[in-house]
Amino acid sequence: MVDKLPLPTDPISANDTAPAHVLVVDDEESIRLILSRALGDSYRLSLAASGEDALRVLEADAPDAILSDLLMPGINGTELLRRARERDPAVGFVILSGLSGVEQAMEAPSPRADDYIEKPFSLQRVRFAVTRSLERRRLLQENAAYRRMAEERPQERDGDALLELCLDALWTVASAIEIRDGYAAGHLERLARQALAVGAELGVDADQLERLWLAGVLHDIGKLGVPERILSKPGPLTRDEYELVKRHPETGARILDRSERLRAAAPIVRHHHERWNGKGYPDGLHGEEIPLEARILAVVDSFNAMVADRPYRPRRAAEVAAAELQRGAGTVFDPQVVAAFARARAAGLPGASFARELLERGEPRRSA
Repeated sequence: MVDKLPLPTDPISANDTAPAHVLVVDDEESIRLILSRALGDSYRLSLAASGEDALRVLEADAPDAILSDLLMPGINGTELLRRARERDPAVGFVILSGLSGVEQAMEAPSPRADDYIEKPFSLQRVRFAVTRSLERRRLLQENAAYRRMAEERPQERDGDALLELCLDALWTVASAIEIRDGYAAGHLERLARQALAVGAELGVDADQLERLWLAGVLHDIGKLGVPERILSKPGPLTRDEYELVKRHPETGARILDRSERLRAAAPIVRHHHERWNGKGYPDGLHGEEIPLEARILAVVDSFNAMVADRPYRPRRAAEVAAAELQRGAGTVFDPQVVAAFARARAAGLPGASFARELLERGEPRRSA
């Protein structure tokens, strides 16, 4: 099975543990102070009081992302965006301004910022926008690296090299999903690894492990069809918006069903929002009518969603999320899967090496 589906690793960010460098630009000192307090624990920050100061930072220590006011004396946010992208086309850029300023910026010609946030702003919304902007940068860098690899090795188009390129493409799709849904880098890889660990606890076979990994990485691919304004909406969804989001499992399953290599994961993707009590979607399946792999993915996906920052709420502590799973056992979730997740989590939810071993061995192995 290893020659069919080895577990990929991120060629750029796997060994990069340094915090991202974010440049905050605003002519109001109070705004700079608020933003530095909100972002300082997560990123290496530089502060600039004007567009001219920001350009000096760009020359001395290029940032990964820029969070800039729009309406400033001298070089404004739009001009700073243009100059920053000339230096580094992949640099992340988020614009802050009043409503009229945001409308003006959004109507301006290319280049476009990654996000536009109205003042007064929510710090949660700002953090979310910066995360998405950095994810976009990572995806652009990965795509550039893959293009260079293909150009440097044009003779390698069969066997392992072709498989590697296919998997790189798959991983790029996963990165696009993370960006669209506002998750941090590596979210889908971690989720897929955790699904494998739970599958091992339940003694699933080799084919199920492979399907679990595929579905874990691609379970939200259907969200590529959901408007970004809905995915990033900071408040509650309307009924119509929620109904649109609920279509993503069916959309994802249809996408995977078009590929012979991915088709086996389609039922898992379709049914990962079904509930043990039959009140889930899209088909209202009940209990063991739901494929086991989908029941596993439902638990792992719910846990990871709860411990991640979302545009409409901050993350929850891992222990709080685990307790929520326990409360849902027997109604929302398969109680045996919840118990297996608890055992796997107690064993440390083994990482990439364990997951790779499961796929390469082609047989389940309990994590505890």
